[in-house]
Amino acid sequence: MYTLQFRIRKNNGRLSQWFNESRHNDRYDAKKALGQHIGTYWTFDSRVIRYDGQVVGEYKYKQG
Repeated sequence: MYTLQFRIRKNNGRLSQWFNESRHNDRYDAKKALGQHIGTYWTFDSRVIRYDGQVVGEYKYKQG
């Protein structure tokens, strides 16, 4: 079981807390779910966490 989390950059430049977005059976399904946020939040971080709490991937998206 893998959990996709994200956090956004606030107007003051600070990052928000981590929010749970969705749970997936496969790591690659969790990575595919990232595409749903790109249109909504231009600058955000996301990460995929394994069931035991280990971070298995971190991704950063910045506005061009």
